[in-house]
Amino acid sequence: MNFGNAADLTADTHMLAQEDARRIYEQGAENVRGYNIEGMNYQSQGRAARSRGNAAFVGSLFSAAGTALGGASQYSSLKAKMGGSGRNAYGISGGEIY
Repeated sequence: MNFGNAADLTADTHMLAQEDARRIYEQGAENVRGYNIEGMNYQSQGRAARSRGNAAFVGSLFSAAGTALGGASQYSSLKAKMGGSGRNAYGISGGEIY
């Protein structure tokens, strides 16, 4: 018999086992690569979120400063309308007892 003997069957089985092992190894390496990429994406998202938070914080500081300056401007405008004397609409200055 020229074919199908036990030695050929053993050799074919060994070759198929090696191919399966190679495929399993390659799939594992591909999974590791995917996890590494996913981890880098999460790190980038974290950095972007931190930057947005810092920008929002700085924006809120500028907004608060603008509000304070606007209030000071209104105060000085009202004070100027009253003649700058520090008297209210009834002619009484702060701290006087009437």
